[in-house]
Amino acid sequence: MTARRDDGLVLLLVLIGLLLLMLCVARTAHAQVTIADQIVARQKVVAGTTTASSSPLTIVGLPGSGDILRVGAGGSVGTGPLVAADIPSVFTRRDVNEPIAGLWSFTGGSVTFGNATSNFLLWPTAGTTTPTLATRSVGTRLVLFPQVSATQYDYALGVAGGTLWASLPGASAHRFAWFASDEDTTAEPADQDLVAELTGGRDFLPGMQYSGRLGTLTRKWLTLAAAELQVETLVAQNTIATIGGRVLVGTTTVLTADMPAASTTLYTKHNNLAINQTVYLEAGGQYEGMVIASTPVPQPDGTFAYGVFRNMDGSGANAWLAGDAVFNTGTTGTGWIDLYALTSMRPGGAEFGPTIVGNVRTANTATGTGANYTAWAPRWAVGNLQGLYGYTGATYGSAFGDPNSTFVAVDATNGFRVMSGGLAIGQWDTAGVVTIGPATSSTTGKMVIDSDSVDISYRGSTLFSIYSSGSSLAQFNTPLWTTAGLFTPTIWWGSGDLAISTSLNLSNIILTPGPGPAGGRVLPGNDAVTPLGSATKRWNNLHVQLPVQTPYTAPGSGFPYIVTGDAADVTRLGYACGITFTLTFSSPICTGGPLTVDYHCGVAVAAHC
Repeated sequence: MTARRDDGLVLLLVLIGLLLLMLCVARTAHAQVTIADQIVARQKVVAGTTTASSSPLTIVGLPGSGDILRVGAGGSVGTGPLVAADIPSVFTRRDVNEPIAGLWSFTGGSVTFGNATSNFLLWPTAGTTTPTLATRSVGTRLVLFPQVSATQYDYALGVAGGTLWASLPGASAHRFAWFASDEDTTAEPADQDLVAELTGGRDFLPGMQYSGRLGTLTRKWLTLAAAELQVETLVAQNTIATIGGRVLVGTTTVLTADMPAASTTLYTKHNNLAINQTVYLEAGGQYEGMVIASTPVPQPDGTFAYGVFRNMDGSGANAWLAGDAVFNTGTTGTGWIDLYALTSMRPGGAEFGPTIVGNVRTANTATGTGANYTAWAPRWAVGNLQGLYGYTGATYGSAFGDPNSTFVAVDATNGFRVMSGGLAIGQWDTAGVVTIGPATSSTTGKMVIDSDSVDISYRGSTLFSIYSSGSSLAQFNTPLWTTAGLFTPTIWWGSGDLAISTSLNLSNIILTPGPGPAGGRVLPGNDAVTPLGSATKRWNNLHVQLPVQTPYTAPGSGFPYIVTGDAADVTRLGYACGITFTLTFSSPICTGGPLTVDYHCGVAVAAHC
């Protein structure tokens, strides 16, 4: 029995060897099968799979016919084409670095990185380009949502020339946003701060010159907080522009295209300029004046082109960039406001701030020579007035009016002044002194009121002073006089006594009527009602100069006389020295005729009716 079993086993092995030999001989021209180590009966040998299948041993790659060598689960060996059932549904990738030339498409599931220290996708360094339309850019590294078309980009990330970019399709509704769970609005239920930590120069720049905006007129930022704000050229609407560290309020527009130094065409955003108007540009430490030479020509993009005369300021034509502000100073009579912290817009830097000035152009700029380019003058100013209204040093205050004509000025050094050009014609200074009239003048009148006096001068001479020196005093420095056509001065006293006193050395009160047809008179205010003296205020002596007259000549014939009571100026009193003469008087004591008085050398010697 034992010998038979051994003989049968040997026979089985011989048959298997013959079978293999036959297969090898039949496929010599196609392939070679090498069986290393051993084949163990009743165990599966499977190439390319970890699970059982209808073809546990599958050897592929026989050239020519595409056939395979198959060893079945039952131990059978055969050939035939590879079918779907021979390919397992799940593969276990080998732990080696293998290049994959074809495309992988994942229709479900996810890609998971499980390495504890190194998890990344690595792209090659070739291909760096900005997003492109129609065809996806070779610089694209990650497409989040494909949208590329003739008018749109992808939602994607990519690389281009030292730039990491992110793209959106491009429609107005597309945007970038950062979200967290603060939920401060219903429109954006979860937004968050964007923190930019920049290295190197730490600059946050637009992709191109004059491109992009921070906010819009309908979607504004709430607050801009900055340690320093440097705005070189900015246009906000059409009425305000900041240029060169200052704010200019007036007609303003902005360049929409670069303007080389040799160009004579100005491309602007707004149609608000006209022929002969002078415009002003300043940016990057340079400035230039231009005069509009033509009417606007509308452009296809909605902008406007103006022909201009350049270099009106004489500093040379400059190159300007799109986005630079264009400020219009207009023509004669045009006004604007200049608000500056350091210096005004006037070339030369002679007007120092901080100041707000209202300017008016006084003449048009001459296009041939640039004359009158700076022909503007202030009509009001508040702040540091240095360089304005005749102020040469830093003086803070305000001024209103034409500096070449009449204006008023208020400052902490001079007080309040009324000026005519450079001459003060009225002032209330900081010491409280009020001057009405030119401060120094030999041709006009002036009144000066200070803390203890009032002085009235005319043509350099003080006419009248009221001052305090222990008691109130008034002083006439020169005689009061009038001429034909002027009002005669009158002193009127409503009640009480008007006392006219002299000094203690018994100086006199002198009344000197001027010459006239009647010889000049000193008259009372009313006829025969005002006494000269009183019962208790009597004059000490009455001195009257009567002339020496020839005998028998009536007193008053060309000489002074005293009228003794006749309103008709008939009864006169005078004297003559020489032969005795007689005067007659109308008197109530003589009922039959006049009173006759005989005189001798001016002395009455007899009287009779």
